[in-house]
Amino acid sequence: MKLIAIDMDGTLLSSNGSISKENLQALDNVLKHGHYVAICSGRHHDDIVQILQTHGVETSIISGNGSSIFHKEFLKQLFLSEQTVLEIIDMLHQNEIPVELYTDQGIFMEERTKISLIKEIDKLAETSPSSDIDTYKHFLNVAVSQNNITFVHHIRDLNLSKLKVLKINGNTFDPKKRSLIKKLTTGQFDVSISSGGPNSIEFTHKDANKGFGLRYLASHLQIPMENTVAIGDQINDIPMLKAAGISIAMENADDVVKSHAMFTTDHHDQHGVANALRKHVLKTHE
Repeated sequence: MKLIAIDMDGTLLSSNGSISKENLQALDNVLKHGHYVAICSGRHHDDIVQILQTHGVETSIISGNGSSIFHKEFLKQLFLSEQTVLEIIDMLHQNEIPVELYTDQGIFMEERTKISLIKEIDKLAETSPSSDIDTYKHFLNVAVSQNNITFVHHIRDLNLSKLKVLKINGNTFDPKKRSLIKKLTTGQFDVSISSGGPNSIEFTHKDANKGFGLRYLASHLQIPMENTVAIGDQINDIPMLKAAGISIAMENADDVVKSHAMFTTDHHDQHGVANALRKHVLKTHE
C-alpha cells in the first residue's frame, strides 16, 4: 500500500485546467488497488474540492502548501497569528503588491490584483521580449478564477480578527519585488516562504510545507515514508519531493525542481501523472 501525493497545477491539471481522461483512469486504478492518493497543492481546500468534484474524483487533500490536511475530515490546520498577518500585509502594500488571503472562510483577493498583474505582464513583454508571456497569462487566469473567491477593495477592510488565515499570497510578476520581499521577510517573520508560480510569493505557518503535509498524512494512515510517492513541478513541491520514498518531477518542471527528484515523467499536457503512476505504482500489480 502506498500514499501518492500529487500536485495540481502543472502536474495533474492540463494547461486548460482539466484532468485528462488518461490521468483520471490512472487515478481510478491506483485507488482500486487500495493505495491512497492525496492532492497536494498550494490552492485553497475549497478550490481543490470543487475541481475534483467536477471530475468525479475523491481523495485526501493537502492544501495551502501543507497548512491544511484533510482525510475524511480536517486532521490538521496551521494558522498564522493575526499580528503576523497584519505585518506581512503592510509590508506587501508598502511595496505595491496586491494581497490575497486563504482563510477558514474562503479566499479573499484585492480587486486591483488582475489589473496590477496585467500591467506587469505588459511591462515584461516590453523589457524582456524573451519572457514566456503565455505562461504568465496562464498563471494570471488561474489566480483570478479560483473557486470560492471573494474580491475586496482592500484586504485591511476585512475584520481580520474574525478570520483564521492559512496562507498569504503576494501577487506580482516583478522579479525585483519578489526578490526584495524574500530578503525583507527572511529572518524577520517566523513563517515558511515559498512560491507556486512566477506570480506569487506565499507565506504560511513556519511548519507548513508540502513535505510536512505528506509526513503528517502518512503517519495518520500508518504508511511508512518509504512507501510514499510525490509528483510535482514547482518550487513549493520540493519539500514533498525530498520527503517521499519515490520523488517524480514533471518534464515541464524547473531544473532546480528536477534536481530534487529521483525520476522525471512526461509533460503535464502529455498525461505525465498517468505515466508516472503506471511506471512507479501500478506496475507492481501487473
